[in-house]
Order: sequence, then structure tokens, then C-alpha cells
Amino acid sequence: MEVVLIDYETPDDVVAAAVDEDVDVIGLSFMSGGQVDVTASVIEQLRARGATDVPIVVGGTIRPFDVPALEAAGVAAIFRGGEKLSAMAETFEKLGRDRTKGTRDDAN
Repeated sequence: MEVVLIDYETPDDVVAAAVDEDVDVIGLSFMSGGQVDVTASVIEQLRARGATDVPIVVGGTIRPFDVPALEAAGVAAIFRGGEKLSAMAETFEKLGRDRTKGTRDDAN
């Protein structure tokens, strides 16, 4: 699995990098709030670019009352503080495999 790290970027930058690099999964990490608005913006911009099949994982300091809004926006997985690293890695691997498999299936 290849990882592309971009720090402190705007939703535009995240989506541009994701589309340019043809990523299998996008991970967004938050420490200070704003996760619902930023995530919604990333999802909206992915749709505008036709990249609707890229799953998004959100993690970090996620307030409990933000979880339903993130799920409703279409986030594939949410990891709040204290989650096991192995569970996160497994989730990214599975989402990446599922997207890659779906892309290959679509091409056939």
C-alpha cells in the first residue's frame, strides 16, 4: 500500500492530490474540530470530479455528536481516540482492496 501524506491542506488540495495520485482510500485526521464541514467539502468535491468511489476514513478528535453527521455524509469508517492501530490498518487495507477489486470488476 502506498501512502501519500499532505499536511494542513485545504479540501481542494486533498481532492486534487487524491485524483492525481489515483488513491484507493482517503484518510482525514482532525485534532481541533471542523471535521463535519471539511469532510463534507471533500466528499462534494470528489463527486464533482467523478471520484465517487473513493472511500473516506476520518479519525482523530471526533466528538460523539459529530459521528452521525459524518456517517450520513458517507464516511466509510470513523476512528476516535484510543482506537487500535491494527484495526485502523485492517480497515484501510480492506477498503483499498475493495475499491481496487471494484475498479477491476468495472473494467471487465
